[in-house]
Amino acid sequence: MDELETKLFWHLLPQCANRVLRHVQDKFGGLPQPELFLQECEDWAPEPLRHKVQSYLKNPDKKFSALLESAVDIVGSQDIGWIERGVDGYPELLAQIPDAPVLLYYRGSLCQVHTPQIAIVGSRACSRSGQRDASVFAARLSSSGFTITSGLALGIDTSAHLGTLESSGTTVAVIGSGFDKIYPARNQGLAEQIVGSGGLMLTEFPPGTPPRRENFPQRNRIISGLSLATLVIEASNRSGSLITARLALEQGREVMVLPGSIHDSLKDGCHRLIRDGATLVHSPQQIVEQLGSLLGFQQQLLEVTGEKNREAAAPERSPGLLKHIEFEPITTDELIELTGLSALLIAEELTELELCGLIERSAKGFSRTR
Repeated sequence: MDELETKLFWHLLPQCANRVLRHVQDKFGGLPQPELFLQECEDWAPEPLRHKVQSYLKNPDKKFSALLESAVDIVGSQDIGWIERGVDGYPELLAQIPDAPVLLYYRGSLCQVHTPQIAIVGSRACSRSGQRDASVFAARLSSSGFTITSGLALGIDTSAHLGTLESSGTTVAVIGSGFDKIYPARNQGLAEQIVGSGGLMLTEFPPGTPPRRENFPQRNRIISGLSLATLVIEASNRSGSLITARLALEQGREVMVLPGSIHDSLKDGCHRLIRDGATLVHSPQQIVEQLGSLLGFQQQLLEVTGEKNREAAAPERSPGLLKHIEFEPITTDELIELTGLSALLIAEELTELELCGLIERSAKGFSRTR
């Protein structure tokens, strides 16, 4: 077997969990050739694992052999790279978590794993205001020098990736399947857009792996493990994004939460996280100010603070939008039609006006408060 086939052999071996692979890797300093493993594993390797490897070498299973051959072909044809834990280039922050993946597959620019990342997560079945908040926060944070990391899911994840791309920022998508089985399928185009823009797609699942339910909690530990902080935009009490937040806390990372109405079930999980000690945030600038000093972003921080002060002293764009908002609700689509501004710019201005207390949102749209 060549190097790639050897890695895929171990990764595809049935019931060979990440903890087992870590044990093998630690013993050999990497994932070894199966023959070498059998020569040196008798004193420590579990019997079921020895039996699996021995059975394959003596009498290869046709189904497994076909799966291995197909995976090798997919990696070659789709320009998929791989990186093993313990070698140069493996994400340093991710390597610090207790169950760091033994092997990661990637498409795009691997150097993005070494940039300061913020994870943005939330519900798939999110509100329009949640989508807007995810997009705006992603755009502002990426403009301040952060890479935005999320999971390519529908809802908040998609909005975070798109908000970053629309602001010419860099985003990382971590998926819960093999690259040949992108989930959800409708985000295949978004995945290509991320790679084409200089971003990165990551997965610990080899080609041929479907998007099983149990894969996504595993995927979530990578999202939080890559990131300095995890920002939760919207989360019900049963949202998978709460798993990401819990993992981030266990990994010693920051968890930040965007609050909302006590009557909004999509904010129940957010409020629970705040009660449990997560940081309540109300603007992208607050996040930059909290994390920027840790990253040596003094210059960016000064620029962001200066921009914020200028806007507070003499805002030029917000009053222009505010004049179109009355005490009767108006929708975002109506504002776009009235002003001719882009959806992203409208969303940014609405967020600023809302944070200033000049407008409020409801199910019918936005209206003045005074």
